[in-house]
Amino acid sequence: MPLQQHCTQRHVFSFTLFTPALMTELQVFYKPNTKSKPLMCSEDSESFLRNLWNMDLFYLQELVYVVFVNKANQAITYRCMHAGTCDSVLIDVKLLIGIIGAVQPSKILLAHNHPGGRAKPSIADINITRKIASACRLVDVEVMDHIILTENGYYSFKDNRLLEEV
Repeated sequence: MPLQQHCTQRHVFSFTLFTPALMTELQVFYKPNTKSKPLMCSEDSESFLRNLWNMDLFYLQELVYVVFVNKANQAITYRCMHAGTCDSVLIDVKLLIGIIGAVQPSKILLAHNHPGGRAKPSIADINITRKIASACRLVDVEVMDHIILTENGYYSFKDNRLLEEV
């Protein structure tokens, strides 16, 4: 006879859903780096970002990087969050907030590139920055800037006072 016919409904339920062997504990590992020069202005941020950017993909597609920063404005770690198309990229805010929970930064630096060369943010760039800033406020993390890199320059949301509006 099948197992279900020998067990009551309660036993089948307990066996299939609550067996400890079927569940694993979530573990997050990460080792911070606090040897970086403090990111005190947008020029510091741009220089830092250009050193970590995957330049092989810079002209091919938009990439989103997030730099996790401590109270001393030092980058403690970073992550390339998403790779997009030649003119757009999505950012998973839920994933970002999950990583923030693991890393525990005081601030984050958002960055993405515009392969086409135009540094000015799009409406989508402004909207996602607002959404991320709103989510970060809930966990007491500051969005210190959002930098858009181009081949010959950059755009800083902070320098252009767009972060004050989000």
